[in-house]
Amino acid sequence: MNALSNLVMNQPIEKGGAWASGGFSYQCDWGMDKLLTLHKSGNDYIIVFDYHDDIVVLDGEVNLQNVDFYQIKTSHNNQWTINRLTKYEKGGHSILWKLLSHFAIISYTRNIYFVTNDYLSSSMLKIGSTSQNLIHFYDLKSTTQASIKKRLEKEDPKVNISKLDNLHFFINQLHYNWHNEIMIGRVSDFIKESNLSPDLKPKIFYDSLHNEIERKIRYATDITSADDLISEKSFTKKRFDIYLNEINNFETFKKSCESIVGILNNDKVSFKTIKELQRSWKEIQVDLMDYRNYEIRELIKYISSVYKTTEIEDDITLYQYCCKIYDMVAREYVNLMRHSEYYLKALILYIVNNE
Repeated sequence: MNALSNLVMNQPIEKGGAWASGGFSYQCDWGMDKLLTLHKSGNDYIIVFDYHDDIVVLDGEVNLQNVDFYQIKTSHNNQWTINRLTKYEKGGHSILWKLLSHFAIISYTRNIYFVTNDYLSSSMLKIGSTSQNLIHFYDLKSTTQASIKKRLEKEDPKVNISKLDNLHFFINQLHYNWHNEIMIGRVSDFIKESNLSPDLKPKIFYDSLHNEIERKIRYATDITSADDLISEKSFTKKRFDIYLNEINNFETFKKSCESIVGILNNDKVSFKTIKELQRSWKEIQVDLMDYRNYEIRELIKYISSVYKTTEIEDDITLYQYCCKIYDMVAREYVNLMRHSEYYLKALILYIVNNE
């Protein structure tokens, strides 16, 4: 058994609860920030949303041995105190108990994190720890540590207090009122640092990721396999790399389309046809930015395979060749999404012009 199997075999005690809209959006954005940070590191990872805890990070898809849990709590100018962290919440346990409980359920648990936009009360911290964004349990005053241990032991005598050494606090994270704007800026930085196309718009990329993270958080059907957990609740480095490569290639689409339109005009293709193709290219762009739209990716593979085996006659125009491939695709491809003729032709033209 590996860490992923361990997560699946031990179903969560409770499913994600209701969120206020601000807190939910904040969770999506902090999760996106964590995803981008993991990806920039270059290391393998799986990041899971709202399963056992708000965010769960595993150290890869192969030979994964460690699981880290993150619980996210927003706060409005109300510093976190010992009382708030150890107060029983709805469901009967405190925030810190819920984090510690992962060690008893998931044997591969490595670290547990409390994430907040606010701060820990300075009265809890050793001198020199107040300005840090990452606070470790050992950064707390000895009296604070002792008080937390005493309260947790009273809450549950069986709780493994020694695992508090693996407790960490991310504080002063993403401003509560401006987290959307902050994340769009960080997405812009990610695009530059990852050498993605400068034509890739940060807001469009942000919206696409935010929508997919929101879908993963809201997914409430029982998880019965590792494949389910990865496809419905997670991002992996491998899959995210594929997605980035696809949208990066597609963001050259605008220039490619302009080139295609020039060729079609020279070949005297009708104005109406060109306008229909241009509308279809806009639809294709939206579909390709959708992380979950597997159908269009399969369609691209299918069209590419047809193109690679279809002869190009000496006197055939680009649009005539497109129509030739379209006839084969329309005849053989199971068009489950009922794409229009021009949608298929627009995709064919792009593939033929760029392969």
